[in-house]
Amino acid sequence: MVFIQEKEQAGISFWDARTTVLYLYIDDNDAVLEKASILGSTILYPKSTTSDYGFAIAEIEDSEGNRISISQIHRS
Repeated sequence: MVFIQEKEQAGISFWDARTTVLYLYIDDNDAVLEKASILGSTILYPKSTTSDYGFAIAEIEDSEGNRISISQIHRS
């Protein structure tokens, strides 16, 4: 999945056609962010939640410069 944005917006990442972002759906954003930080990843965008859509999202950059967006779907 590739999204191309024209400008940066608050709370979301900005990239262009030369940037690849890996999107992962996970069970626990907090646990993944903690482990990623311990292993040397940079948290680009901390977890933010959207009550309108029912998920939490964050973005990290791993030690090799790869960008990874992690989403946690809140199931009722």
